Amino acid sequence: MGRIIRIPVHGFVELQGIEERVLDSPEVQRLRRVRQLGLAELVYPGATHTRLEHSLGVKYLCDRVMEIHWEELKRNVPDVGKFSRSYIEEVLGLAGLLHDVGHPPFSHVPEPLLEEELGVDHEDIGRAVAKVVLERADAMDVEVTLEVAFGPGDGWTGVLHSVIAGNLGVDRLDYLMRDSLHASVEYGRIELDRLLHTLELGDPVVVHEKGLEAAESVLISRYHMYRAVYFHKTCRAGDAMLLWAMHVAAEDGDLDLRIFDPNRLSRSEDALSAFQSMDDSTLLRALEENPESREFVKALKNRRLYKCVAEYQAAVEPRHGELFKVAVETSEEHLGESFGVLLDSSKVVPYDPSSDEVIVRTRNGDVPLSEVSDIVATLKERTLSEIPTVRVYVRPETRDDESRVRRIVEHVKSALPPA
Repeated sequence: MGRIIRIPVHGFVELQGIEERVLDSPEVQRLRRVRQLGLAELVYPGATHTRLEHSLGVKYLCDRVMEIHWEELKRNVPDVGKFSRSYIEEVLGLAGLLHDVGHPPFSHVPEPLLEEELGVDHEDIGRAVAKVVLERADAMDVEVTLEVAFGPGDGWTGVLHSVIAGNLGVDRLDYLMRDSLHASVEYGRIELDRLLHTLELGDPVVVHEKGLEAAESVLISRYHMYRAVYFHKTCRAGDAMLLWAMHVAAEDGDLDLRIFDPNRLSRSEDALSAFQSMDDSTLLRALEENPESREFVKALKNRRLYKCVAEYQAAVEPRHGELFKVAVETSEEHLGESFGVLLDSSKVVPYDPSSDEVIVRTRNGDVPLSEVSDIVATLKERTLSEIPTVRVYVRPETRDDESRVRRIVEHVKSALPPA
C-alpha cells in the first residue's frame, strides 16, 4: 500500500517502494532539520517549515502533473511512449523528492560563501548526494533521475526537468504557496488547479491561453514574495549575521566548508556522514566554538539584530567577499572593531531573464507570455533593468549616533559606488 503523509497546502502525498526508501534515507531525513526560509522566522514567527515539507509538496505536484498529462506527454514527447507510466512517474517523483537534498543549513543563506570558496551551489551538492541516495536505494535509472532533478536534461528528460524547475515549474508553485502560508502573508496565492490543467507538456512546456491569468499569478506572486518576505530588510539582517559568522569561523579554521564539497561527498563515506549531520542546529553549535562567531549566534538567538541605517542602488552587484572586506574596513576605521558593520546586496528578479520565456499557446500560434500580458511585460522589463540594492547594517547601539552612521554610510558608498 505504501505510505501516506499529510502535509500543509496539499493534504495527502503518497509514497511507495523506492520512494519510501529514499524518504527514509539519512540524507533526506536531514531536510527535517533545515529550515526552508533560513532566518525568516525572526520576522515571520510561523516561517519555521522545513525543506522536507517542501520536497514532499513538490513530489505531490509531480504526481498531479502525471495524473493530468500522462496521455498528452506520450503524444507530444518523442521516446516517452517507449516507457511505462510507472517508470516515468517514478523518475519524476524521485526527482521531485530529491531536488533540494543538497541544501546547506538555513537553506540559501550560506550559498554566497560556498560559491566563492568552493565554486558550488546547493544543486551541485544535491546532485552528488542524490546519486549516492539513489544508488543505495537501487533506483532503476540513476543518471536519468539526476538529469530530471538537476538538469539540464535532453529530450524527454529536459521536458520533465522543466516540469520541476521551469518558470512555472512545480518547485516554484509549491514554495510560493507554502512560504506564504507559513509566513502568514497573502502574496503567494496562485491559481494552482487552473494552471496545472492548462499546461501542455511538450518540448517546450507551454501554457494554453486559457491559463494566461493563472500564469500571471505565479510571476506576480514571486515578485511580491521577494519584496515582502525573501528580501525583507530585517530577514536579510539575520541572514547577513549568520553569513558573517560562517565566514569568520571558516577563516579561523573552526568551520570546515569542505563538508559541502560535492567531490568529497561522492567519494567518501566519512564526508557523507559529516554532511548528514550538518543541519541548522549543528551549524550553530559549530559556530559557537569560535569566539567571534559566537557573538553573532548569541545575538541571533536573542533577536538582537543589526539595524539597517541606509540602502541604495549600487552601480555593480558586489560579491560576498567584497561586501565582507568593505564592511570590516569600514567598521575598523569608524568603530574601532571588525564586525560593527555588515553589508548585504540583493536584487529582485521576478522573471528570470536567463531562462526560456513562458510560452502561451494561442489560436494564432505560440507566443512568449510577455507579448500577450502587459503585466508580465512590465515584470520582464523591470527584471532586465533591476539594479542591486546594497543595505548597510550596524549594531543597535550604533544606530542613534547620527554623525558616526553618516560617516559609515559615506565610507561604504565610496568603496561600493551608487548607480
